[in-house]
Amino acid sequence: MTDFIYPVNERDPAKWGDEVLLLDYFRSLRAGATDNWYLGNSEKAIGAGDRIWVYAVRPLSRIVAVGVTEDYPQWSQDIERWCVQISWDIPVTKLIVRGTPPRLQARPPRAPQRIDPSDIDRLLDWLGEVGAPAPKGLPAEQLLRFAQVRVRQGQQDFRAKLIEAYDGRCAVTGCDAEDALQAAHIEPYSGRNNDVTNGMLLRADVHNIFDKGLIWIDGNYRIRTSSALISRHYKDLDGKELQRPINRADWPDKEKLRAHRDGARR
Repeated sequence: MTDFIYPVNERDPAKWGDEVLLLDYFRSLRAGATDNWYLGNSEKAIGAGDRIWVYAVRPLSRIVAVGVTEDYPQWSQDIERWCVQISWDIPVTKLIVRGTPPRLQARPPRAPQRIDPSDIDRLLDWLGEVGAPAPKGLPAEQLLRFAQVRVRQGQQDFRAKLIEAYDGRCAVTGCDAEDALQAAHIEPYSGRNNDVTNGMLLRADVHNIFDKGLIWIDGNYRIRTSSALISRHYKDLDGKELQRPINRADWPDKEKLRAHRDGARR
């Protein structure tokens, strides 16, 4: 879980109505209350289960609520913006609204961003002093499900991009049987590196031996094979030129290929 601060205006008809003040809005929340809030470009940072601290700008200039994100940010076609569903922590928020939480030491941001760790420590210490329960988070099982879905969705998008870039053909064999083609990462997948230049479209069996370091790509984009390979079918690939996308900007990254090559089984 990561803590983020979300700055808001005290009066904002888009969030709490024309005549309703921010504090009145949070005072009136009932159990199970959620909101879908805009994120701008913050979707790259915020994830499922992250904690959101709402900061009211002048004249209040203080934290007024806390909640937890129920899922990863989603793109809204209606408003063409990234949004995130926030589940409000009602018991803690009501204590925050009634109390006097500590002022932020760091300069308040203009957009959602990670909150300064020292400010989090001061807020949690204050909540402990006023007898507030620990701010809630999502169950570990739910977070795991979200993470698994996120990986599957990312893989689907990655594969679709590679199919387009490689015109539906395996970069090594030229196979055009789409059901047999897979999105192969050059640099191992870390959750953030689904860029086309970090991948190649490979037939499933070729993907397998590529991941095992039994084939690799040299500095001239030629296929090289390991002496450990027994099958003549794969050995015959040695020295052949890798089939690359028409768009040079989509070509496999040479540095990533070099790193993969350094770990190959010669």
